[in-house]
Amino acid sequence: MIVCESALAQGLVDGDSLLAAVQRARYRRGVEAARAVVAAASRLSESPGETRTLLVLRSLPLPAPVQQFGVQVGAHTYRLDFAWPDLRVGLEFDGLVKYTGAIPTSEILKRERERENALVDDGWVIVRITWSDLAHPLRIQAMLERAFERARRYRAA
Repeated sequence: MIVCESALAQGLVDGDSLLAAVQRARYRRGVEAARAVVAAASRLSESPGETRTLLVLRSLPLPAPVQQFGVQVGAHTYRLDFAWPDLRVGLEFDGLVKYTGAIPTSEILKRERERENALVDDGWVIVRITWSDLAHPLRIQAMLERAFERARRYRAA
């Protein structure tokens, strides 16, 4: 799934071409698994962590999220990895890649705090998860259920 979503996100292949390739291989071993991957693949996952997060979210009894949801706050548009816009709840996957580039980690952390503060000030509830959380889907479910409840209380107040 990670390879498939990465290829789709980078524009290396399109969904129709993948489906056609799976159809041509209809009698080969593993084609059913390949068909399931292609059918479930998202073109919106921007990292292996987001792909894994989406798979976990799909396995839980939660409403389906919107991927890469844009939120306009003042002059800025912030994109949430996953969002439940009707509740104003966002889920962010925090991998380590963004902290190892040319921009100093302290600057990245500063920008992330400013971004999250702006979203929270705009009424969003933000949940952050990491690689270690992905091994515990029920932990993610509990975090999101608490966030949904918190968001409902904010709306009622």
